[in-house]
Amino acid sequence: MVKHRFSVLVAALATLAATAAFAANPGDDRHEAGGAVYTMTNAATGNAVLVFDREIDGRLTPAGSASTGGNGTGAGLGNQSGVVLSGNERWLVTVNAGSNSVALLEVRRRGLRLADVVSSGGVTPISVTEHHGLVYVVHSGSSSIAGFEIERGRLRPLPGSQRGLSATGVGPAQIGFTPDGRHLIVTEKATNQIVSFAIDRDGLPGDAVVQPASGVTPFGFAFGKRDLLVVTEAFGSAADGAATSSYRVERDGALTTVS
Repeated sequence: MVKHRFSVLVAALATLAATAAFAANPGDDRHEAGGAVYTMTNAATGNAVLVFDREIDGRLTPAGSASTGGNGTGAGLGNQSGVVLSGNERWLVTVNAGSNSVALLEVRRRGLRLADVVSSGGVTPISVTEHHGLVYVVHSGSSSIAGFEIERGRLRPLPGSQRGLSATGVGPAQIGFTPDGRHLIVTEKATNQIVSFAIDRDGLPGDAVVQPASGVTPFGFAFGKRDLLVVTEAFGSAADGAATSSYRVERDGALTTVS
């Protein structure tokens, strides 16, 4: 899904976080033909973002790494979108699941620069999203969300932005803004539910709107034509059990199943 000249690349890697961010052109002459791809190691002894040059034909070449200023867990996170590019492609936001923090890295002509690291506002952050400088993260350990603002190259915690999901131990997989930024969507693997939050003018979420997913183990998602929400369903990793469902996000945050 291509939007604002970057993509989110869905990756399932054995020891890396199941996320990569995809930049069209971060400014370096090396990237003029293609761009760059970023993913994180989630290493328990020091999390880092790995950088790959992307050629115009899609070939990737290792191009270094950058510290995120925190630690990972050293194991799979069962997540999607642990690394995201801002809409203007100036910033890369990552989670440090092992040290309960969020990192902000500046995308520069010659790689990445660590700009800020702040507490995530919960336990075990696994997924992050950004819309016009507003950042939200979801935690698997505390089953909660928390918000931040990118301000003058720093992540500023947003007071009053913390909200709980449908219950504790719900196993969230991904958090994401709707294309218009008016709602947050969170998938819950353990409860087979999808949670939405309306976002007000101050960037604060309302009460959680919870409803059952159409399939079992809702996982990663993206938005397609006419802002249709498309959700993958892992069916508990059962062989030949995976599926995909689509939804329309209503103005009140409720989801209407399309297919």
